[in-house]
Amino acid sequence: MIFYVPPPSGSSLLWQLMIAATLVLITLGVWDKDSGYKALFSRVLCSSLSAFFVVSLILSFTTFVRVNEDSIWIFGIYGRSIPIEDINISQAKVLQLKKSKGYAPRRRTNGLSVFGYQTGWFDNNKLVFLTSWENVVYLPTKCCALFITLSEPQRFIDEIERIKKSG
Repeated sequence: MIFYVPPPSGSSLLWQLMIAATLVLITLGVWDKDSGYKALFSRVLCSSLSAFFVVSLILSFTTFVRVNEDSIWIFGIYGRSIPIEDINISQAKVLQLKKSKGYAPRRRTNGLSVFGYQTGWFDNNKLVFLTSWENVVYLPTKCCALFITLSEPQRFIDEIERIKKSG
C-alpha cells in the first residue's frame, strides 16, 4: 500500500518558484554580458542555486511511503527501508507538532529545509519527511524516531498494526 506525503502549502511553493525563476533570469542576463571570471562565477552560482530550488521543489512532490508485508520503504532524498519488526507500533501516534511538546524536530544535523519541506536527520535520531506540522505520524523504530507528514496518517498506522498482528 502506498501513502503520499502531501506537497507544501501554496505560499511556500510560490516563494520557491519565484526564487528559482529569478535565479534563472539572472543567469540568462549575465550569460552574454561578460566573459571574465566574475561572470563565470555568477553563472555557476546562479545555475547551481536554480538547480537546487528546482530539485527541492520536485522532491517535495515525490516523497511517498510504501508499506509491504515485511518492511516500509520511504522514497525520498533520505529514503530508506525499515523492517516491520523494528517498528514499535504501540507508541506510534498522529501528532500536531505545534501542540506536541518535546516531539518537534529542533536541530538539523544532516538534512534539507527549503520552503515548507524538511527532510533528513534532526536532533541526531529523528528522521524527518515533513511538508506540514499537522497530521504528522510519529513512528518509533530501533534505529530512529520517524516523523512523516501524510495525507492519511491514521490509515498508515492501522496498516502497519494489521501487518504486525498477522505476521
